[in-house]
Amino acid sequence: MQDTSIHGAESHPLHLHGFNFFLVGQGFGNFDANKDPKNSNLVDPIERNTVGVPSGGWVAIRFLADNPGVWFMHCHLEVHTS
Repeated sequence: MQDTSIHGAESHPLHLHGFNFFLVGQGFGNFDANKDPKNSNLVDPIERNTVGVPSGGWVAIRFLADNPGVWFMHCHLEVHTS
């Protein structure tokens, strides 16, 4: 999840309903598909259902999509609910 197109000082806490996921990577600037996956934590990543995407940065998550249905992913900042 990328947060470099929004200019602001706040990180965005993104929450996924219906699943827990693993935080495998994060950084600042744009995600670099050639460089950043080499630093991913695929051994013992943190398990969550909400993650703060840093302002001007990115996070990479991994999860098994084994819970059929339509699930909501949203920012937990109330002003962003619309």
